[in-house]
Amino acid sequence: MRKFISTTLLILVLGTIVLTQSSGTPSTLIVKTDANGYLLVTSATQTNPVTQGIFASRILKTDAGRALQVVLTGTVTPTYPQAIPASTCAAPSLGLSGGATTGIAFTSTPSILNCISGATISTLTSTGLELASASSLSWASRSKINSASDGVIKLSNNGETDFTRLQFGGTTSSFPALVRSGVSLIAMRADGGSNTSFGAATLAATDAQITNGSGTGITVAGNSGNLNDQIYKVTIDRTNFIAAATTADVTIGTIPAKTRILSVYADLTTVFACSATCTSTTLSFTLGTSAGATNIFLTFDADAALIQRGLADADLGANMTRATMIQGGYLPSWASPTILSLRLTSGTGNIGTGAATNLSTGVIVFYVHTARMP
Repeated sequence: MRKFISTTLLILVLGTIVLTQSSGTPSTLIVKTDANGYLLVTSATQTNPVTQGIFASRILKTDAGRALQVVLTGTVTPTYPQAIPASTCAAPSLGLSGGATTGIAFTSTPSILNCISGATISTLTSTGLELASASSLSWASRSKINSASDGVIKLSNNGETDFTRLQFGGTTSSFPALVRSGVSLIAMRADGGSNTSFGAATLAATDAQITNGSGTGITVAGNSGNLNDQIYKVTIDRTNFIAAATTADVTIGTIPAKTRILSVYADLTTVFACSATCTSTTLSFTLGTSAGATNIFLTFDADAALIQRGLADADLGANMTRATMIQGGYLPSWASPTILSLRLTSGTGNIGTGAATNLSTGVIVFYVHTARMP
């Protein structure tokens, strides 16, 4: 004869499972033994055991040919996670078998410690991962990152004897990198194929630096070895000239305040020609510090032949000739920026429609050499 028992049980299996009474339709588990006396647990709707051999001993025994069934009604509510006591690397909460001080420790901070031989190698907290001061971040057989002291980071190869380059954003020639070359740093393309440009508000050349003056009432502005000398290159092609007029003005650049223009060169690399409306043989250029001004370059042909301007005094406007340049340069304004305005003039017909150009060909390149006061 089978006996059915309706009850509430507490079963401890790798944690705690609590069966409690609840309102509404209760859930049902059926616990029974097999022929060997092991426990079998099934739900009321399953024929196969959910868990078997929970206890590796005959806790419930029956006579041969009979099975004891225990019908449990209630709600299964697991309690989790399993509580692990706080610890240190001297006695990790989870340890390697045979290595009592190697494992993982959980602190009350809270944080998680990675322990090897009693030493903390890394700490994981709510704010991030922190390495021990003597530890390094590395890739297998590849680069390493170390920090010997606060504020100092070293990038190196795996053997910590050298370093090649630091890439930014990608690995191809479309991205930049910083390369170590002896005791120098070089801006190079990320694939290492060739050098590239480097931008900065100011660069200091310490070898040519003037020793700062000192004493009462003396103030040195910024770095006395700043490199503020540069050559600006700009290319303008026909598509920029669209004005529905016989003149078209283009600002090719703006000179900062307190900046001297040391030299200017123009290189007409493709002659300008009209496709409609304007007449090719009447096209000319001027360059100045306002629209239509000629104080940088006097008028020169845009349509006759490939030419360069700036190679002779006769090419230059009033502020750029040798006789008028003060201390070998022209300083347009001490207080304000100054534009460089290029004017294209057509002797006959409009240069453009207002939306598109009437020019079929034409390219001109300018080189502007400047030096800015700090």
